[in-house]
Amino acid sequence: MSGNTITFTGTNFPTTATVLGTYGGVTATSGTSTDTSAVLTFSAGIPVSNTAIAPTLYFKNTDSTQVFANPPTPPVTIANPLTVGSSTADLRCSFAGGCAYTVTGNGLYSTLQQAGN
Repeated sequence: MSGNTITFTGTNFPTTATVLGTYGGVTATSGTSTDTSAVLTFSAGIPVSNTAIAPTLYFKNTDSTQVFANPPTPPVTIANPLTVGSSTADLRCSFAGGCAYTVTGNGLYSTLQQAGN
């Protein structure tokens, strides 16, 4: 797992099939594969998961609607816990103006929009 991708490594991955998959119930926005790897991309970031869960990986044949899975044995589980790298120890806020505080981490949107805008 890195950035917004989950990479599966192995051998004999289909290279002409559509790559599909999920993690934490969220469907990947795109996928690619070579003979030795398959990559799932989550455009909004990989979902946060404090406990280790198994991602799913599927391949859809280009000439039919058949979908087949290529699960590892035993199933591999990964966790993507939320971590906050900054501290509030030196944070000073005024009652009149408030203050800015930034939290970043895997699974968080980089920008949020106020409801109604």
